[in-house]
Amino acid sequence: METAIKNVTNVVRSMKLLKVDGYCATKTMGNEDCIKSTYNIGGYEWEICIYPAMMPRASDGTPWVAVKLVFLSETCPSIVRANLSCRLVDPRSVLRPSEEKSVSCIFNRSWVSRFLQMCSPFVSEDFSLPVRLMSTGTLASSGYLRNDSFTVLFVVTVLKDDLPARAIPGKEVTVSSPILQNHLAELLRTGLEADVTFLVSGKSFAAHKVILAARSPVLMAEFLGHMKETSSRSAWRSRTLMRWYSSRCFTSSTPTLLEF
Repeated sequence: METAIKNVTNVVRSMKLLKVDGYCATKTMGNEDCIKSTYNIGGYEWEICIYPAMMPRASDGTPWVAVKLVFLSETCPSIVRANLSCRLVDPRSVLRPSEEKSVSCIFNRSWVSRFLQMCSPFVSEDFSLPVRLMSTGTLASSGYLRNDSFTVLFVVTVLKDDLPARAIPGKEVTVSSPILQNHLAELLRTGLEADVTFLVSGKSFAAHKVILAARSPVLMAEFLGHMKETSSRSAWRSRTLMRWYSSRCFTSSTPTLLEF
């Protein structure tokens, strides 16, 4: 009996080799200083950042050689999930590649995500957590550092949630328009006709009650129902939004604000 294999995910995978030359000079770079290389993978713009001296220090007392994946595209029609795996390699093929290290992350450019990023300077969806490849002390004594250079093999896997949905006979399926999301994001950015102001960590930003109420039963009740806002509830709303954001980031789920 013939068995057919059907691919049920939309995956793009790209392999890159990056050589860092002049290592002795890069060791003087600070914790936030990095070496960047840009690529287009899966129709999106990405940046691989190599940090030659990331803190905190490793157990041997030296900084880390670390890597981050950065999402550069301004918009995307849906959530983009990505994985970055990397390892040190020997271009001579004498040494086996180092232990593979990886990180998975989710990127979202929807207007709701943009709104949450404005809630706090600590919220960002532009880059992954760091991948700590090897301490600089270990690298210096390893065979991967030769002639003042080392080479890193990167594999970036991008999973896009945009496979066509299976049509259900007799039922109309409505899909959210990326253009509408862009217009709402622009409305939020400009603050045009905004009618509510949030104050978070000493910074204020304007928003629109009707849009927020449409996205959350809690804010619907607070803005338009029996819980109409008072100045004493501003801090409560900010904490709620931040907890909502944190839950989505750490569990990869998207709970409603009503759950909090």
